[in-house]
Amino acid sequence: MTNGEPPPPTVTDLQPESVALCPGESIKFVAQTKPPSVPVTWKVAVDGGEPERVDGDENNTLVISDHGQTQVVVSASLENSRSATATWKVAGLRIDLSPGPDNNRYVITDEPRMPAITATAVGVGGAASELEWKIRVDFAARGCPPFGPDDLRTDFSLSQKGGNEITTDVFGSVVRGGFFSLSFSAQGTVNGCPAFGSRSELSLVGKKAPTAGSKSHRGCPS
Repeated sequence: MTNGEPPPPTVTDLQPESVALCPGESIKFVAQTKPPSVPVTWKVAVDGGEPERVDGDENNTLVISDHGQTQVVVSASLENSRSATATWKVAGLRIDLSPGPDNNRYVITDEPRMPAITATAVGVGGAASELEWKIRVDFAARGCPPFGPDDLRTDFSLSQKGGNEITTDVFGSVVRGGFFSLSFSAQGTVNGCPAFGSRSELSLVGKKAPTAGSKSHRGCPS
């Protein structure tokens, strides 16, 4: 106290002080003051940039969402200032295919048989674990000239838990002719965060239609 005047208000705490977040997560900072509930001035510096003033929320809180930034430094100020840091982890999945497609297309073999394609999940930001896989092959008659009915569809799918790889070889001659869409997807954990990856822009083209009476799927004649 000076000349009978109370001391100026100060920021006594800012929580959390430092936090690591998964992609897509938000964080709420809370400032404490003395005396309590004095509105603070908030500033945020994004990825090493200059601090910019922002509006906080009620009760001296500030929510920061993930907008693709890597790190933010938050400060709450009165007579003094306290700062805190939030860092977003890198956590993703990339799906590599072997053999790779030719212009996003694979061709059913001469046997005829679906080609054996191996998909490998590669963690981005760390090793991938706890993987769950799905392969899906879809046939739609509307994709066949002269274009059949929309409700004529057939799909085959395969799911697998565990392992960094999955292969289409299990389909064998079940899928052997026609024009299909093909997709691979995987979800798991990378850098302690949930991660998802997919390849869904692929097509599978048959060299010939299945013969009459075949148990395999009858697709578009090629």
